[in-house]
Amino acid sequence: MKELAGIYPETQIQQGVADKWHMPRLPKIRIPRFGLHTPGTEQRPAIERYIHDRFAAVHHAEVTHFLPNIISLRCSGEYSAAVGLAPASTGTLFAEQYLTAPVEKVISEKLEQPIERHQIVEIGNLVSTWKGSSLLLFIVIGEVMERLGYHYVMFTGTREVKALLARLHYSPIVLADANPAVLPDGGASWGSYYDNKPQVMFGDNRPAMAAARKNPMYRATVLAINSAIEKICTEFRARNNVSAKDANDE
Repeated sequence: MKELAGIYPETQIQQGVADKWHMPRLPKIRIPRFGLHTPGTEQRPAIERYIHDRFAAVHHAEVTHFLPNIISLRCSGEYSAAVGLAPASTGTLFAEQYLTAPVEKVISEKLEQPIERHQIVEIGNLVSTWKGSSLLLFIVIGEVMERLGYHYVMFTGTREVKALLARLHYSPIVLADANPAVLPDGGASWGSYYDNKPQVMFGDNRPAMAAARKNPMYRATVLAINSAIEKICTEFRARNNVSAKDANDE
């Protein structure tokens, strides 16, 4: 995680949080700007345009589907990364188009144990313009999911995304190949994206978080951005009607 060092504007770590993590003398480091963008919010068109333009630049794609919650990262006033989130409890997920049954049923069969739909969140629309941005954003996502009580994350990704998650101690399990033929336009609007053979995968957030939090650099990073993470969690609950009870249901 060495690429995370040195990217933040100076700020003072919250001492109470530092004590909780047993790092009371953590020095000042630099912090980027994070935001949660839902439909109708002021910056939503700009972040959708950023995602669209990144997919166009990398895959010659014309992406028009965006997940309802988009978390952005800005450095020096410019978007550096973005990722979308969609709770499974709010409706059919985009990646469920590739599955032969509802995601909770497919995951239950893989794990051989009952899984509830409200425990699952989908991530997608992942883009970045700096190699360290995706890693930092995934740290935020992991913390947000853990604090909101989402146990399982589902995503459609390539080998590169799988490798990135492995760095954060996720062990993704493949559910299906992402077959563009199931999409309304057969994947035509996605340009070369499907040339990378993406797959639908899921991972358990809890063991990944437990392992990641043993890493001193990870802990230092979370301490530095903790107030931003808490703000995103608060806004996410309000905008998605997630109550404390819902978040902690087993």
